Amino acid sequence: MTDYHSVETLFVFRDGEQVGTLHRLPKGCEFKYSEEFLRSNAAPIARHLPKLYEGIVVEGLANIPTYFAGLLPEGVMFSAVRRLIGSAADDFFAVLAATGSDSIGDIETRIPGEGPRTSALGLSEAKKQIEHLLDERGAFDASYLSAISGIQPKLSLGQIVGASRTRRYVAKFQSRQFPNLLENEFAFTQLARRCRLNVSETELVDGVLVMKRFDRIYDKPAQALRSLHVEDMLQVMDLFPNSKYSMEYFDLLSAMADLGVSKATLLDSLELYLFSYIIGNGDLHAKNVSLIFDKETGQWILTPVYDLISTLPYTNMLPEGHRMALALVEDNIGRFSREEFLEFGERFRLPAKSVHRKIDGLVQLVTKFADPCLNNHVSSDVISTIRRRADSLR
Repeated sequence: MTDYHSVETLFVFRDGEQVGTLHRLPKGCEFKYSEEFLRSNAAPIARHLPKLYEGIVVEGLANIPTYFAGLLPEGVMFSAVRRLIGSAADDFFAVLAATGSDSIGDIETRIPGEGPRTSALGLSEAKKQIEHLLDERGAFDASYLSAISGIQPKLSLGQIVGASRTRRYVAKFQSRQFPNLLENEFAFTQLARRCRLNVSETELVDGVLVMKRFDRIYDKPAQALRSLHVEDMLQVMDLFPNSKYSMEYFDLLSAMADLGVSKATLLDSLELYLFSYIIGNGDLHAKNVSLIFDKETGQWILTPVYDLISTLPYTNMLPEGHRMALALVEDNIGRFSREEFLEFGERFRLPAKSVHRKIDGLVQLVTKFADPCLNNHVSSDVISTIRRRADSLR
């Protein structure tokens, strides 16, 4: 296996074209665009990686630029990857070297001399590999490592049953800390779909939650997969992953407004918070809200929503699980009224009629579909709480 913690240089690619390099420094790293890319008219590859001839140097505890830090796995997956490659807890460069060749969005990193990732991991093999990785039993194939953020065990799939040239997936595996978390997420993702939120295709297959990757689309004329540029809100705000709980939702929408997103995108983002409050999603943090850059229109739009869970079933382990992770504004993380959401919308000049329509639609559809979507996966007490929250917004 490659000695990742000895890697000194990573090549950075966008859409298969090398655009720059990351160099390890004694206390951090330096990112530099290639001279050819600097001379070109091409836009920077990320919002906070400007085209500077002198490069960007990052030193200290968070020792890679925020954009690349935002690509790294978290929690149990970060620990498993670090253990596998034998790196120090703060060696983010080594973890990026091991995982960055298959990352969310259109940017990837490669060790010099290595080609693009070509493996197409199937579901049955993925289940074996995740057991090897988490239990330290057997030989995990490091070529399957992916830069997919989040604390749940995850791997990138190229196929579910048969091979697929037109789709890629993210597979999530059962949490050992929170029982039935996959069933929870599946149920609430289906409820979100019934409530007309934009969600990725999701299914439970042999005890694994499989989601179609929204950052990969099939280009029919080129007969090839194309990657889309994605930034979560911490990357947009030039913040490191450890900041994901240390802000208000107002800050996220303010950053979106600074980007010039449309009123429709701001309204969709408010709807995500509304839905999360109703279902008791106490883990809606800044990395669970992301934007796609549409190169054709030059606009940022909200990605399909993801990581939709209810933390209400886990309040015995998460005492604050009934509250929101991020205050809507000014430390309010508890109960909300319709008026508070209307006032929030006013701050971003969202038409009151549109906010009313979003609230009315969610209340009606959650009430209608809560039982058929949730009955087999969460308790009646949780469903009753969700109904009460919906009713309180009438």
